[in-house]
Amino acid sequence: MVDPTVCHIPPEQPDAPKPIQSLPSIPLAQPNLASLTNTVNQMRQVINFITGRQGPQGPQGASGASAKKAPPSRWSEVSRVTTEEKVFQNNDPTSENWIKVKRINKLTMQDKVTGETWVWDRDRG
Repeated sequence: MVDPTVCHIPPEQPDAPKPIQSLPSIPLAQPNLASLTNTVNQMRQVINFITGRQGPQGPQGASGASAKKAPPSRWSEVSRVTTEEKVFQNNDPTSENWIKVKRINKLTMQDKVTGETWVWDRDRG
């Protein structure tokens, strides 16, 4: 016998959500600036895709179509002096957790218009 208090007609189904298009994979970051930058940029692309903000963003969130190209840089790098150093977790050299980083010790820039140079030298003392 069928229970009269229970409706056996299934309720209307709302439109089933459409499957999400495949998202680009996000590469694992390696301990270098180029890899970290690439990973962050991939994450940004996925977030923009999920939130529906596809395409480049202009200044202060304006759409990319209204964005103007930045003027060319007046300053260019002339020279750079770097060293490769290990950075240990909690500054403890006995720690097994460390990464190698390239540290800029000296940087020389030159103004393309005036020829003026600017030199930055890191204090190593």
